[in-house]
Amino acid sequence: MKSMTMTQHTCAKTQKGAALIVSLFLLLLLTIIGITSMRATIVQERMTSNERARAVATHAAESALRDAEASLAALQHVGDFGARGIAGDIRSDEIEPDLLDSVTNWNAADSQPATNPIAANVAPRSISKQLGFIPDDRQAALNQRDYEDGGAPPGTTIFRVSARGVGLDGTTEVILQTHFGARPINQ
Repeated sequence: MKSMTMTQHTCAKTQKGAALIVSLFLLLLLTIIGITSMRATIVQERMTSNERARAVATHAAESALRDAEASLAALQHVGDFGARGIAGDIRSDEIEPDLLDSVTNWNAADSQPATNPIAANVAPRSISKQLGFIPDDRQAALNQRDYEDGGAPPGTTIFRVSARGVGLDGTTEVILQTHFGARPINQ
């Protein structure tokens, strides 16, 4: 009996806590892996949120572009542009505002709202600037005698349409620009 108690006592002296150190090291390693994966998940979540806000802002700006183009396509006469009393109409002889100044130049007085805005915190808006005119027959257009009565030759009026959309977060902003050729019904 005496020999059995001695062997148990000597085995306890030789272990010296190696299992505790190994288990604490594995626990530390698993904690580091968990924290790293949580940080990666948070970064991915932020990237997804930013991408969604940018997509909403882009769709809003596209909506405003299409509305402005439809409005320009419905012009009855080139002289109606600017005289129709729509905010955001800029004649070719007027100075275009700074499109990147979102505080002062995209308000109700200086731009046209989209008629069918998508779900966004800020309604998408557009500004249309008349750039010039391209006659159908350029050679005949050079002969001013044909148009002394004040009529314009048949052709296409070119406009630059700029539109601004804001994402759901209110901080993401997209400005799109396109050129649009309109052939008024009664030139």
